[in-house]
Amino acid sequence: MSAPPVGSSSQGRPLSAPPAGPKEPERRTTRRRLVLLVAVLLVVVVGGVATWQLLDPGSDGEPGSGSSAGPVAGAGPSGASTPPEGFVTCGTMFCPAEPMCWAGTVASSGQALSPREMDCTGEHAWETFAATTMPRDVRRSQEDSLIGRKDIAAACSAELMAQHSRDTERTDGWERHPWPIEVPGTDLRLVHCLAAPEEGGDTTGSAFS
Repeated sequence: MSAPPVGSSSQGRPLSAPPAGPKEPERRTTRRRLVLLVAVLLVVVVGGVATWQLLDPGSDGEPGSGSSAGPVAGAGPSGASTPPEGFVTCGTMFCPAEPMCWAGTVASSGQALSPREMDCTGEHAWETFAATTMPRDVRRSQEDSLIGRKDIAAACSAELMAQHSRDTERTDGWERHPWPIEVPGTDLRLVHCLAAPEEGGDTTGSAFS
């Protein structure tokens, strides 16, 4: 009996070759496409997060530097020249038309609550010597520490406090305490430059004009 021809089975059928796998150039092309897709998705995610942070300054986070988004240079909200009710324009700030005095300040999770207004002839904890608009980048959870911002500390400066003091010797060294307070009947909140004796405790009479 003779052996079957090469390339044929014992039944006389030709032997089929195993299927060929993907060629190396095709595998490299597939890998490059996957890498490119991952990179594109990463750029989209990072860009979305950055955009959200820019458009949502009211969420929690670190306080801003107070350079470009600080109190406006012109008087009034968004640079408007008309002061809110109860205030007059004084330079780049607002000043109380009549003495404004307050009870102690309270914050909840860093968010400032408007204090109760007090009669300046009686005992009170704080008095407003000036006010300015709220910077756009102030975080709700940072409202109780506005004095730590350079822009607000400069707006509510010791020099400005002295300029409005009835008796500079009396108010020398008083604690300055910027605090957001609502303008009655509106949704507007101004940063009031409050002041009180450094040793604390209530005081009587108006110290500023």
